[in-house]
Amino acid sequence: MELKSHRFLLLVLMLMLPGCASIPLATMAHFSGFGPQDILELKPQNLRVKATINASVGIDLVKATSISLGVKTEQGLVNLKLPLQALKQQTIAAKQSLFSSSPAYSVQYMKLSEQGIVDFEKFQQLVKSKSIKGGSFSAGLNYSTEDKNQKLNPNDETVYFSVAIKLGQSKDFVALIERYEIENL
Repeated sequence: MELKSHRFLLLVLMLMLPGCASIPLATMAHFSGFGPQDILELKPQNLRVKATINASVGIDLVKATSISLGVKTEQGLVNLKLPLQALKQQTIAAKQSLFSSSPAYSVQYMKLSEQGIVDFEKFQQLVKSKSIKGGSFSAGLNYSTEDKNQKLNPNDETVYFSVAIKLGQSKDFVALIERYEIENL
């Protein structure tokens, strides 16, 4: 019975991701059977994050991409930010065709930083101790126009942000947010 309540909780949390926009149904289905034992088996050193945004925006995706966990325990709420560090970056060229076009995209591949690994291991310890009463997971883009080193979108194009996570070396990336349209950039 407890495992079913964890699955239900995970499904509810996924439905309540910030904005709830652009979360693929396949992602919800992928994580619907994900339980506490699956979390304990993850190796934080092998977690990978892939973030994509229009190349013309010029945002530093390592700084702007956020992954965090909120865990409610008997002692209160524990917020764990999972800082990231760069692995590699690539640019996908713009495509022009007779019926459609797409802008160039910047793709940043990242892994958990040392602090991110420590924080994820804290989360696993809380799961192992069975002291979790609820929780949340969020992925998103933290961008401030106050950062003068980052240029705004100069091409008057629609800006899309995507983020995906890879849970192990032999796994595929799973989209968490797919082509979320960013307004007022």
